[in-house]
Amino acid sequence: MNDNYDTDYFKTVNLTRLVIAIYICGYRNDNNAGDEDGNLPTNHWAAFLQLTDSTSVSLDMAPGYGSDGQRGKIQVASKDYVHTQNAIKSVMFPTTGAYTVSDIINLITQNGREKYTFTEAWEGCRYWIYTFISDLEAAGIIPAGSGQTTWGVVSYYWRNPSGYELRTVAQGTFR
Repeated sequence: MNDNYDTDYFKTVNLTRLVIAIYICGYRNDNNAGDEDGNLPTNHWAAFLQLTDSTSVSLDMAPGYGSDGQRGKIQVASKDYVHTQNAIKSVMFPTTGAYTVSDIINLITQNGREKYTFTEAWEGCRYWIYTFISDLEAAGIIPAGSGQTTWGVVSYYWRNPSGYELRTVAQGTFR
């Protein structure tokens, strides 16, 4: 992994572990609050690579790096749960074969998906998740239609405690 990955909380032994499913999770926005610039509320999205019935590796493309904070890094972390319990919306995609965490990280790097710049408003995780899932689908790692399913869920703001509303998916750029 290169310097576009933050691996402080990653156990390298997990690189060779098989991924049995991939979850994408939209985090709950407890107060349904927008940002200080008056932008509408959104959910932050991350992926979880399920390894067992009680462990996973999270992949969280997060802004906050670089002089303007728009450069993203993938925070890779080993977890003692399958996916976050702080999600208001989760979707699971089973893997279609024997793929390791290393296989998935290599695909991200081969496609240049770890080199991401968020919008000026620090938005773009939804577009990154969509692109990541689309890449996995194109590689045959998850079922056909997974990208379309992902676009369908990330195109909405999932209101706390219930309800949803259409949101434009802000697109960062791959550099």
